[in-house]
Amino acid sequence: MRIIDDLDSRLINELLNDSTLSLRELAKRLSVSPVTVQNRLRKIIESNIINRFTLSLNFHSLGFNEALLEIKALELSKLLEILNSSNRVISIEYISSEFDLLVRFIYENEDELISFISSMNSYAKSINKKIVLKKYSKGFEI
Repeated sequence: MRIIDDLDSRLINELLNDSTLSLRELAKRLSVSPVTVQNRLRKIIESNIINRFTLSLNFHSLGFNEALLEIKALELSKLLEILNSSNRVISIEYISSEFDLLVRFIYENEDELISFISSMNSYAKSINKKIVLKKYSKGFEI
């Protein structure tokens, strides 16, 4: 059962492409009134389909490297405490694999990455580090 219709899908796809579009511009692109867009958007937000509007940063342009850390937890609550307190952690995902967590982490130099991993060693059975060499974008549509 689909919970959104074609207009909602088109609205979400426009926002996925550019979440800074005004109601007027969205209405023009969707061939509906701004009031219709406003009502649909409110309903989509209230339904928790859209969690938030945010930026997508190019961390490399800011001088950061990216790593993906696969972590097998010994003490999950302690690991989550460390991860949530770091301003370098971009995302934390609880996953179904031999590891418990997949963490996206940005760092300026190898010493910073090693120090961060070391801070978790007491609470992790294993940590597998993968360095992001290049990112490829793929558009997403509903």
